[in-house]
Amino acid sequence: MTKEAAKVGAKASKDVPLEIATSASGERARIGFATEAGVAEGMTVDVGSLESTPEFSTSAKGKVRAVVPLAAEGNAGYAVNADEPGDKLQGWRSTTGDPSIVFGVAEGAISVASKPGDSTTVLWPLEGDGVPDAIRAVSAGTSGQVVVFRRNGQIFGGTVGPDRKARGDLARVTGAGAPAGSPIGAPAVAVSKGAVAVAFADRARSSDPWGIRIGSAPIGSLPTQTSSFAIPSGGPGGAAIAPALAGLADGRWLLVWTEGGGGDHDVRAQTLDAELRPTGAAFTVRTKGATRDRARWPSRVVAGSWRTSR
Repeated sequence: MTKEAAKVGAKASKDVPLEIATSASGERARIGFATEAGVAEGMTVDVGSLESTPEFSTSAKGKVRAVVPLAAEGNAGYAVNADEPGDKLQGWRSTTGDPSIVFGVAEGAISVASKPGDSTTVLWPLEGDGVPDAIRAVSAGTSGQVVVFRRNGQIFGGTVGPDRKARGDLARVTGAGAPAGSPIGAPAVAVSKGAVAVAFADRARSSDPWGIRIGSAPIGSLPTQTSSFAIPSGGPGGAAIAPALAGLADGRWLLVWTEGGGGDHDVRAQTLDAELRPTGAAFTVRTKGATRDRARWPSRVVAGSWRTSR
């Protein structure tokens, strides 16, 4: 880490994950988030100085699920993901890099549309019961989009080409081996230098503490196999949950998670190399003392700067 974390936003809802888009040069980033009052916010951040400039704010009509920066370059643009009565896609999700496409559930299938209220195109039909949730999508450049979601205690994903057609069948991303239908965390997905990685919280038995699993594969496929991430020493120990994942410019990854037990939790982070091996020491983003009650309060938005060289 090259700089101390800095507060760039005074108030953010913990129910709406931060969404970040970084410019190709790595010099600037856009961050989308929401306040407790349901107001969608967007800002640009100079990665070198961590100086921030607000550039988007709007009140949402429905419950905000995400505020996605549509691009890190050029004019500001943000997609507010909030369900409305006329939506044909349910639980829909937009993605950074392509403002003309959203993914969600329609007609018993993972589907795609230009807008949530527009006609939909089926990508992957779904058999049996169980409504998908926690849909996530990330741009893979000229290869299209990578889509992942959770259903019936399992993580699935697939690739959608620039023509909005599915590239093959859905793949199941394996977890810790718990019985089908057991609780599992929401997936995080990221792309870095020709590879895609997926991370999520899971446990083999209900008596085990939650842990993080992560896997990677070349773009065009999904990591059907995942490995347990060994939580580095130096934190409070206990459960590791709620992973977030970002691809760095040189092919490495940044993994962030919440760790702790009882009333105290830390937010910790670790850089990983292209093979998902830890590089350098883990560090704490937010110090412990965040009790479960406090975790329900709005949190500050913080930003840090990481070297992109090995």
